[in-house]
Amino acid sequence: PGGHTKNLFLKDKKDRYFLLTVDEHATVDLKTVHQIVGGASKFSFGKPEKLMEYLGVIPGAVTAFGVVNDAGGNVTIVLDADLMKNDVVNCHPLSNDATTSISSGDLIRFVEATGHTAHVLKVTV
Repeated sequence: PGGHTKNLFLKDKKDRYFLLTVDEHATVDLKTVHQIVGGASKFSFGKPEKLMEYLGVIPGAVTAFGVVNDAGGNVTIVLDADLMKNDVVNCHPLSNDATTSISSGDLIRFVEATGHTAHVLKVTV
């Protein structure tokens, strides 16, 4: 039950990083989503080295929970509004061999407890 997540670790041309957490079946238009979330330019995918440095995870294990490792506040966290309509959101717990369920409200509280703002925006097509 609940929404299962897909996570996109993205950067703009000003080297600002974004984590978009959306439903696993959702489509994100990478050519225009920067306009919705405040990116300076079209997005490209962030390098694995930055993913590990900022979120403490490897490609394939990207998760909103990685924000706990971003003590420097380098990553803007965006939770898709459609995903957050679910009572329960299912995320990887910093590795991709398990899934953790959390209420959508508690996910927002978790992100905010790390010192980040949980931007809930409609980013899917």
